[in-house]
Amino acid sequence: DVEGRETYQSISKTKTFTPASTDPSFIFSQLSKNIENACIKARRWNLSTPLIFFFLKDQNFKYHGCEIKLSHATCIPQDILKAVEEQYAGVYRPGVLYRATGIVLMKLQDSAKTQLDLFGSVLKTEAIREVFENIDAVSKRYGKHAIFLASSFHAMTHSAHAGDRGEVADRARSLFKGETARRRLGVAT
Repeated sequence: DVEGRETYQSISKTKTFTPASTDPSFIFSQLSKNIENACIKARRWNLSTPLIFFFLKDQNFKYHGCEIKLSHATCIPQDILKAVEEQYAGVYRPGVLYRATGIVLMKLQDSAKTQLDLFGSVLKTEAIREVFENIDAVSKRYGKHAIFLASSFHAMTHSAHAGDRGEVADRARSLFKGETARRRLGVAT
């Protein structure tokens, strides 16, 4: 295909973390990071979602999830996080070791075609969307996740992998002038 992609029907983001965890706040932080990443991609393509599916994958590779119909189409992580937070306790099972989280934004549509509602939630989302446009501009200049949600703090500030998988490669430890962990020069060897 020489034309390239024109749009998406769905966007999914999934990440595994090691070691597996039973900590509900750590697992929610990992899920929050996935939601942020999916929303970044949706905004880049000017898409919104009225329907999401989030899941937690346990150590036995079983999926526990929930499909949620949103009150209006959105690409703002707070709107999605609010809906996920309401259902999270029903999906998370105490004592179960979880190894991955994921989110799927489904039935994507053009963000410009969002219909207003009676309660003004769409207008609130549009106001917040302007904030995220500025955050996206900062990220473009300083690297992805230069600014992120507090609910993603633990996932953003700690390695997703502990032990041997968490070790940083030699090339990543010796950065060139101007490089950061997120923004790297492409060097062919």
